[in-house]
Amino acid sequence: MARFQIVSDLHLEKPKAYDLFEIPAKAPYLALLGDIGNVTDDGFLPFIEAQLRKFQIVFLVLGNHEPFHSSWLDVRDKLGKFSHDISLRQAQPQPGSPNNKLGEFVLLDQTRYQLTPDVTVLGCTLHSQVSEAPEEREQVSFGINDFYYIQDWTVEGHCAAHEADRAWLNDQVTEIARTDPHHKIVIFTHHSPTVAPPAVDPAHVNSLISSGFATDLVGEPCWDKPQVRLWAFGHTHYNCDFTESRTGKRIVANQRGYYFAQASAFDPEKSLGFAFIPFDSDAFVPPTPIMASITRALRPLSRSARLIARPQALHRVAAAPSIHAFSTTSRRRDVDLSGLTPTPITFLSETESLMSESVSKFATEQIAPKVRDMDEAETMDPTVVEQLFEQGLMSIEIPEDFGGAGMNFTAAIVAIEELARVDPSVSVLVDVHNTLVNTAIMKYGDGQLKRTWLPKLATGTVGSFCLSEPASGSDAFALQTKAEKTGDGYKINGSKMWITNSMEAGVFIVFANLDPSKGYRGITAFIVEKDTPGLSIAKKEKKLGIRASSTCVLNFDDVLIPKGNLLGEEGQGYKYAISVLNEGRIGIAAQMTGLALGAWENAAHYVWNDRRQFGQLIGEFQGMQHQLAQAYTEIAAARALVYNAARKKEAGQDFVQDAAMAKLYASQVAGRVSGSAVEWMGGMGFVREGIAEKMFRDSKIGAIYEGTSNIQLQTIAKLLQKQYTR
Repeated sequence: MARFQIVSDLHLEKPKAYDLFEIPAKAPYLALLGDIGNVTDDGFLPFIEAQLRKFQIVFLVLGNHEPFHSSWLDVRDKLGKFSHDISLRQAQPQPGSPNNKLGEFVLLDQTRYQLTPDVTVLGCTLHSQVSEAPEEREQVSFGINDFYYIQDWTVEGHCAAHEADRAWLNDQVTEIARTDPHHKIVIFTHHSPTVAPPAVDPAHVNSLISSGFATDLVGEPCWDKPQVRLWAFGHTHYNCDFTESRTGKRIVANQRGYYFAQASAFDPEKSLGFAFIPFDSDAFVPPTPIMASITRALRPLSRSARLIARPQALHRVAAAPSIHAFSTTSRRRDVDLSGLTPTPITFLSETESLMSESVSKFATEQIAPKVRDMDEAETMDPTVVEQLFEQGLMSIEIPEDFGGAGMNFTAAIVAIEELARVDPSVSVLVDVHNTLVNTAIMKYGDGQLKRTWLPKLATGTVGSFCLSEPASGSDAFALQTKAEKTGDGYKINGSKMWITNSMEAGVFIVFANLDPSKGYRGITAFIVEKDTPGLSIAKKEKKLGIRASSTCVLNFDDVLIPKGNLLGEEGQGYKYAISVLNEGRIGIAAQMTGLALGAWENAAHYVWNDRRQFGQLIGEFQGMQHQLAQAYTEIAAARALVYNAARKKEAGQDFVQDAAMAKLYASQVAGRVSGSAVEWMGGMGFVREGIAEKMFRDSKIGAIYEGTSNIQLQTIAKLLQKQYTR
């Protein structure tokens, strides 16, 4: 049984009552659904902290009054820093201090919070869709104080924010419903999502400013999906508690309203109990206490980083002449960018920046001393793998509730890049595990598969992705491995080749054809554990580069697996492979970019500090300086392609062409720069005492795995032809 205590619209800003108003704790979770007060008031944050001493979790949705006398951007920044401060105080409590009892603070601003493996909380402001009717829009513009007291806030910005929140809710609910139909969703918003009679004050029916308070979401996935069991909101100063007969979800509003005009039926002790699917403790493996010394420290920032870095443009749409914008996924077109606050493509949030610094330090101190020995032995040091799990680098995007770090895709790309600066072999182990294996299970696994495998993948089990075969490399869907149904599961027969992480892996995602008569449409994905009878790891390849990374042949001889090990749906494996590999290519591009920078830095230190010829450092010769400058420029260009693709992926935009261009160019740059670095260092670059020749050898794989350079060129060309064909 999960219980939420729900209140909103306390309006403690006038008269100021932050230190006077009490919310008696009647449930473990408190949901404050906006208009609690003004964030700029001195008493606002102390009031929130007071609730954290009484509740296990305090959820806060931003209402329209929170940013009064300020801006949305500044309010998000202030609350993000507050969240970070609370988390630090929780992590480092002082003996005898009341900080030991602080609950968790969760700012719901397009935020997805996993309460249990079976219950997700989604939250955002959900600004209303203001009517297009001129008279109504004018009345909203002049009749609502938001547009006077919030800096740079307009009706157009309000409507743009509505579209962003609506689209986000639809995407989140659709994804959850698709991946786990039995999941339960709770949605908290400030503005009302319904105009159903029980939720509307009869006194305001047909009001010209009603569209500034509520939007009818009937017909939207976020409203219609049966997985949504509770929707609570505020803003209207009218209370309700009813069950919608069509979907069966409970609709709740518990609002106080202004002090001198309080809403009827408000109850500060109102709590709602829901019987959700119980947590499967047998299937869940909790994270080890030492896990995530990097990522655990960054989790508080990760939760708020999007809020701090969120572009102000979302809340400001100005009218100005259109200007041309170049898109890598569509023809050039007119786009109004006048309201945008420009941000560099390679800009990193505070969380991502700290991730970069922390991983760089870890790689330099812990991995670098072992690189040469691992390369010579052609074996990954087991202690390195253990440390990767301990640092949380094997679970960057896995939700916290499953033992992961719960960070974004770009954070994973940052980690892959930084590891590759020191050792591309370690980098690819982390890349395949995160961007292919973890991603596939998070996107396509059902609830039970997630509960079983994500905690293991987060805490100690390496994953491997088995697609390639002796006769199917670039033509991946010509695979010959077959699966057939048995009475209680499936039987797999065949072989896989060029399988990364195969020696270290404890679990494999295996693609096999369940119905060859359908061609590639019969390809299906399965989960196979390493100790399953009939699975054997055969030949380990002796490679030119990334030698510490294991690459082996796998044989499947009558391998029997249960029905529950089906990943996703039968016959959909080819779609899953394409989708996951498109994301994985961004990871390989990041690996190649990191490799190039590592090779460049190693050579730059040498030519500008150590090697002298003709009475001066060779780095002082103009010819050498120009080569270094050219190489660094190419690395920066590759990095821009990588981060552009990553950001587009995170934004839900089409990134296939961007991923292909990033991988193609980054692998080319890695080859050129690492090759030049060997020459710049002369004899010292050619011998195996340093890392120059190793980086050169490692770079060659970038043009081969996860889609050869020719495959990337073909992908880019096809998409361009489609765009430019009349």
